[in-house]
Amino acid sequence: MATAALHDIHTAHAYSRNIGQIAGKQPGPTLVCIGAMHGNEPAGVHAIRRVLDRLEKGDIRIRGAFFGLIGNTQAFSQGKRFQAHDLNRLWTPARMKELADKKVRNKLQQAEEREQVELFRELQEIISASRGDLHFLDLHTTSSRSAPFGIFGDTMRNREFARNLPVPLVLGLEEALSGVMIEYLTNLGHIAAAFESGQHDAAESVDNHESAIWISLVAAGIIDRAVAPDIEEHEQRLHRAAHGLPHFFEVR
Repeated sequence: MATAALHDIHTAHAYSRNIGQIAGKQPGPTLVCIGAMHGNEPAGVHAIRRVLDRLEKGDIRIRGAFFGLIGNTQAFSQGKRFQAHDLNRLWTPARMKELADKKVRNKLQQAEEREQVELFRELQEIISASRGDLHFLDLHTTSSRSAPFGIFGDTMRNREFARNLPVPLVLGLEEALSGVMIEYLTNLGHIAAAFESGQHDAAESVDNHESAIWISLVAAGIIDRAVAPDIEEHEQRLHRAAHGLPHFFEVR
């Protein structure tokens, strides 16, 4: 898939943060996938739409809920990583304390400041409405070609969730990056991981993200493995893409 094709998605949905959502008749856990936290990483948005389109056929029984969100809508519409600030470096404790103050939120003017306020509000609504464990998967890509890999804060629940992805899992990286969203969500007590699927505009990056989402839906308990479409193929795809690298790495 060419670069232009990956970015065609912007024209119809440039400013819609909520890509879509689907809920089962039974209460249960929630999985929230966020694509395009960096606007030049469209693969996650494509993959979320693929999964939603499949689930909307209604023949796969789910419990709980699945949400797909765009992180940085303005940068995404322009194909830029960000406009003024990296949106995935703004989720510090001090910053989040400020966002709790409505007066402060109303004064924020820069592009990523407003994006964060809107995304924060969307996440808060999902968290408030959830009736089970909350899982977050932040979907990213890299500027050069690479094997897919996962990142998470090393809690037991994060580890149990992320280890279902048959790719290298990197421990300690989020500690070296200040203000990443998954660290904020983990500190709230939720289950959160980031998944890097490959190069920004490569077709296989969309495929890898799609596989990671299906595997995560099963891992979260939203879909039973027995009814998850092509789940073994999705696992094999990521296993092949990992090129035999070890399952765990630690950054010190």
